[in-house]
Amino acid sequence: MKLLPYLFISGLLFALSCVTPYNPDTLKLEQKLIVDGLVTDQPGRSLVTLSLTADYTLGALNYFATKATVYIVDGANKRVDYKESSVGIYQPVDATWKGVTGQNYTLFVQTSDGRQFKSTPQQLNTVSPIDTIYYQYSQKPITGTLGFDKGFDLFADTRDPATPGNYYRWSWTHYEPLVFCRTNDVTTRGNTVTYGSYCCQTCWDIIRCYSCNNVASDSRINGNKISRQPIMRVPFTSTDRYYVEVEQQSLTAEGYQYWNTVAQLTQNNGGIFDATPVQLKGNITCTNREDEPAFGFFGASGVSVKAIFVDRSTTSETPNIIQQPIGLPPPAACANCVESAYRTQNAPRFWKY
Repeated sequence: MKLLPYLFISGLLFALSCVTPYNPDTLKLEQKLIVDGLVTDQPGRSLVTLSLTADYTLGALNYFATKATVYIVDGANKRVDYKESSVGIYQPVDATWKGVTGQNYTLFVQTSDGRQFKSTPQQLNTVSPIDTIYYQYSQKPITGTLGFDKGFDLFADTRDPATPGNYYRWSWTHYEPLVFCRTNDVTTRGNTVTYGSYCCQTCWDIIRCYSCNNVASDSRINGNKISRQPIMRVPFTSTDRYYVEVEQQSLTAEGYQYWNTVAQLTQNNGGIFDATPVQLKGNITCTNREDEPAFGFFGASGVSVKAIFVDRSTTSETPNIIQQPIGLPPPAACANCVESAYRTQNAPRFWKY
């Protein structure tokens, strides 16, 4: 009888030792183009971002598509060339160029490997002006921790015109004034310290809300006021002022359908009672390769811009402080503020400090 437990355990170990590990092959996908583009009636606010799909793995990230030829053509067959201002980001060669209300625009892209793509024409429609933007402090417990999510919720008000068929999208751009333009991690005896090189010039980091899917239709509120439209949550990581430019955009019906579908997909939590996922179809097609798929959307929009300084010292709560680098002492060299789509020496248009 005493042999039974031993025999059972021995048999179990033998069975486990015979299990062959399953190592599935990595699914390889051809790199497909992803487009996120918008032409506006404001100079400097027309961008096209190009990226490529990566292999389907847990660690996969999309890659930027560089060295592409990018241009748009309007309804009068006038061409506007774009240049790669940062890796994978393309802007008009003429920085003062802006779209015209009522005009149609079509995007053309040729990738470095010769694939050619084209969007459907998109009409640039005017948009109602933003009436006001304002903010409210709030905090809520972070699940599983003793900490709190602290921040300022930003809202906008506007008035929808009496004509039906208006579609909106909201985006934002934050400009962060910089002290250090370069950082360097130094590890000594297992301890890592981050040092910063001071900026040689006045400099701002540009943080944009890429692929914002904050959209609305006037189908239920035609001609009425849109109140407390959520824009973003400003982090409470300092008591310094936080500068934000809010963009209110017009959309075509096709553009609204696309971004509304994106919103549905990203808000789906994967529960058993969630709606069946909808198919996401953009407006980009490949013109020189049959059955070559492409993803994303190119749109045109009128833009109303309004800026606000969020005064984060208006609450008595303590901010969630982020550890800052240690400044290198003199005679350490300063670091240049290099112009790009993510950084600039030019003061934001509404900056007053």
